[in-house]
Amino acid sequence: MAEQQSMPAQTQPEMDEIKRILDQADAEMGDAEAAPDMAAEGADMAQEGAVEEQMGEAAEAEATEGVDLKPLMETLGATEERAQELYDAAQQIPKFAGKTAQELSDMIATDFDVLMQLEMVAARGEGGAMGAPAAEAPMPAMGGEMPAGEMMPPEGM
Repeated sequence: MAEQQSMPAQTQPEMDEIKRILDQADAEMGDAEAAPDMAAEGADMAQEGAVEEQMGEAAEAEATEGVDLKPLMETLGATEERAQELYDAAQQIPKFAGKTAQELSDMIATDFDVLMQLEMVAARGEGGAMGAPAAEAPMPAMGGEMPAGEMMPPEGM
C-alpha cells in the first residue's frame, strides 16, 4: 500500500484507458502466440489435401484402367493414348460420366459436337484449349511496325 501512495494520483478515465491498452496488447500477444500453432495446422491441412488429391487421381486412373477403348479407336481412327484421353475427358463431364467406350463412340458418330466437347476438356488437361504454347515459335511479323506501347490509329485516318 505504500507503493500505491507514492504513485501520482490518476483519474478513473486515465486508468480505464491504460487498462484498455494493456488488454489490447495482451490480446495481440495471445494472437501472436497462437499464430505458430495455426501455421502448423495449415501446413498439415495442405499436406492432407495433397494426399487426398493424389488418392483421387489414383482412383480415377484405376476406374478408367482396363476399359476396352477399341470402339473409340475405330470410330475416331485414334491411337490408344488419344482414345484414353478422350475417355478420361468424358468422365469429367457429368452427362457423359459412366458411359462405356461403345456408348461414347456411338454418341460421337451421331453428334460431332460430343467429340468437340471431349476435345476441349482433354485440351484443358493438357495445358489449355489450344495446348501448350510453342516456346521457340517467333511471333509473326505484322505489317506497319509500331513502336511497342503505342496504339494504332483507326482505319481511314
